[in-house]
Amino acid sequence: MVPADVPLIWQLYIFDDNYDTIFKRAKLAKHYGYRALAVTVDADLNVKIGNEIPVMTSNQNFHILKTSEIRKIHESVDLPFIVKGIMTAEDAIVAVENGADGIVVSNHGGRILDSGQSSIEALPRIVKQLRSKKSTRKTEIFFDSGIRRGADILKALALGARGCLIGRPIFSGISVDRENGAERVMTILKEELIRAAFLCGVEDLSDVTGKILVEA
Repeated sequence: MVPADVPLIWQLYIFDDNYDTIFKRAKLAKHYGYRALAVTVDADLNVKIGNEIPVMTSNQNFHILKTSEIRKIHESVDLPFIVKGIMTAEDAIVAVENGADGIVVSNHGGRILDSGQSSIEALPRIVKQLRSKKSTRKTEIFFDSGIRRGADILKALALGARGCLIGRPIFSGISVDRENGAERVMTILKEELIRAAFLCGVEDLSDVTGKILVEA
């Protein structure tokens, strides 16, 4: 059960067979208690086992969103709007110019495209581009993919992310302890983050900068 004071973000996956339903329900996001809306823009079938797509997902066609549809979602919901799956500075600009209040730099854990670029490599260029333009300077930038330690969160913050999304570690925690696993994983990551920040001389995470990093 999610505590009442925890802000919920509704992440949308839009397929051809749920297109109309999703757009209708998105308008009710605020009524459902969500504090923001996120839409995934670049993933196809997000489950792959070996070289086969499971039957349950093989008949679903991921809808390729047009910029006009991104604007449509933004305009239909009175909530902060986030576009997830950004891996280039150009796409970041397009997302913001079409209504996104925030973006998630993400390659979805690297499970979509083999040998693709890592999110942490793409993050600095995207941050630099968004911060260089007055019209996009206030964009909220989040990071996703590859977080396994608290120090990974610290690196993302140092490279300009406002926060990080955690996926696979949570599932790992739940597989070990269904009742308390997710909470335990978050506790471990928080403790590691605080310790790593302290050892890097950072007293307040809002003050972390790229100065704590050493280029390989």
